[in-house]
Amino acid sequence: MMVMYLGYLAIILLGIYFTVGFLKISGEGLASLGYNNPMIEGMTDKDQACTIQENFEKNINKAIEAKQKALDKLNLEMEDGDYTDKLQELQSIDKELFVKSVVQGLSKGKNFDVGEIFGAIQQAAVTAPLGAFSYISDKAESTLD
Repeated sequence: MMVMYLGYLAIILLGIYFTVGFLKISGEGLASLGYNNPMIEGMTDKDQACTIQENFEKNINKAIEAKQKALDKLNLEMEDGDYTDKLQELQSIDKELFVKSVVQGLSKGKNFDVGEIFGAIQQAAVTAPLGAFSYISDKAESTLD
């Protein structure tokens, strides 16, 4: 008789276990399988777009504030001097070196395929890293304007 009650109890516990597991899989499990946009009941696509815009503005404002604080701290620690002129001179020389290194690397290639182009850019960036950053920065600014 006791074994029969233990059997019933085991069946009931097993049923509860599978029911909870099934509900967990169908709810949280499906959401974690690749649905990046969680479905919020009552929210339309327009509401979700507003949320994305608000999150972007909040996150970009935080990033701007953090960068501005770091810049302010550096401005307090450093004084303006001749190093800015020398740094700009180095940057312009390095930028010219980068461009000419890319052209030289491309002139050695035969097919101008992706591998050769990236190889030339990578070699030039190793030769003149400051020039690579300033050249790319200048081009990025011109596309944003």
